[in-house]
Amino acid sequence: AFEYGFNSKRLSEILSYWKGQYLPKWSEREAFLNQFPQFTTQIQGLNIHYIHAKPKTVANVKVYKMILLHGWPGSIREFYDIIPLLITPKDGIAFEVIAPSLPGYGFSEGAYKQGLGQLKAAVILRNLMIRIGFDKFYVQGGDWGSLIGSNMATVFPENVLGYHSNMCSVNSPMANIKMFVASFMPSWFIKDEKMRSWIYPFTPHFMNILQETGYMHIQATKPDTIGVALQNNPVGLAAYIIEKFSTWTNVDYR
Repeated sequence: AFEYGFNSKRLSEILSYWKGQYLPKWSEREAFLNQFPQFTTQIQGLNIHYIHAKPKTVANVKVYKMILLHGWPGSIREFYDIIPLLITPKDGIAFEVIAPSLPGYGFSEGAYKQGLGQLKAAVILRNLMIRIGFDKFYVQGGDWGSLIGSNMATVFPENVLGYHSNMCSVNSPMANIKMFVASFMPSWFIKDEKMRSWIYPFTPHFMNILQETGYMHIQATKPDTIGVALQNNPVGLAAYIIEKFSTWTNVDYR
């Protein structure tokens, strides 16, 4: 099954699809990937790649500026279905969309110095919007994009009109301490007994984190080593990345 990593039988089916259907029709994929205008510009020493999609008509339409922020193991590809909906006017409203590849992803340059975390990435992407000419804009973020977007909204309230996230969390020392204590004594924090089950029991929650975050420790501490292993190995890269989609979308695979 999938309990010890990605299922090899399923992987062979994916590789057969790549070789038999995907690559022979690569010109079609090129056209698909290039359907939106794409650009690069240098922000604080890094070449940043982004999609810039505009509504085709703006007559009698209120157009809002929006930046879409992806995460890992994702890319701007995950926005290809939503961008046409955002730039198509509806009820007199449409969006002009900027979808950047995060630093180190896709065609965006990675940092050459340590310390480019979510806060500094937020500064870079806010400055990207300013460079394009957008002083006021909305932010949507998921996964790492959620953390970066949260920092953008917090640090630059004069620029961010609104922030939407599809990965909301509270991650502070005090919140984690309360979560730990509440796992054993939920009545101390939640008076309504029916609501207490919303606090995860600590042991299963801790074991889930322990079992599912090995990749994060590798990438956070030894990214160059895992990078060498995956850089020229499409089969290994497929197994490494798609395993996250398999495990994170089906708890039975854990």
